[in-house]
This record gives sequence, structure tokens and C-alpha cells, in this order.
Amino acid sequence: MTSKHRQQSINLDGKVLDAGSMDIKIEVSKPQFYDEHMTDNFGLFDKRKATISLQEGQQDWFEKNSLVHEIFHLCVWLSSSNGEGMCLEKSEDEELVVNSLTNHFMTILKQNKWLREYLLQ
Repeated sequence: MTSKHRQQSINLDGKVLDAGSMDIKIEVSKPQFYDEHMTDNFGLFDKRKATISLQEGQQDWFEKNSLVHEIFHLCVWLSSSNGEGMCLEKSEDEELVVNSLTNHFMTILKQNKWLREYLLQ
């Protein structure tokens, strides 16, 4: 593939995601073992800091998957689906649903170029 056919990679660090009612800053960082930041996760949505942190050095597909995974956590929180008495109150349930939705959604997007093009129109 020639260089004119390669897509330019977007640097996510410092990007801001407009989530309607709030802005979410994306941070890409190396694992910090002294405080365990990003040592167990490829990504982390922090509602108090309004951030999505992604572990640096992930392969392209895994980084995209991690970002969408954390955006789904954001959507769950924005919809209050993980609030007290709600269907995803238990963090294990939320993680299971978010992980499953992310993996299926990313597979559908990857396998259907027409859908990606349609959504970007």
C-alpha cells in the first residue's frame, strides 16, 4: 500500500469527547505502577474527573475497542442505568453488558464498510 492510501492515525491524547451534557477528556498514558493507575485496565472511564484514560502502547484495534468500551461505560452512567435499583447496579453486570456490546458493535462496524460510511454521512 502506498503512503497516499494509508489513513493518518489520530493522536487521542488530549482530545475532548462532547458527550452532550459534559465534555470528557481522553488521556493516553503508560501504566503507573506506583499508584496502580492503568495497570489492570486497557481503559478507564472516571466520571468524577470527566476522563477516559487509555493505556499507551495498545495495538490499533485494541485501542479503538478500549475507547468504545469506555464510551459505553459513559453512556451507561449518563443514562443512570448503573444507579441504585437499576438494571446495571452491580459493577459485574455493567462490565459484562458493556464488554459484550462493545465486542459485537466493533465487529459489526469492522465487517460492514457500508455501515461506517452511512454513519459518517
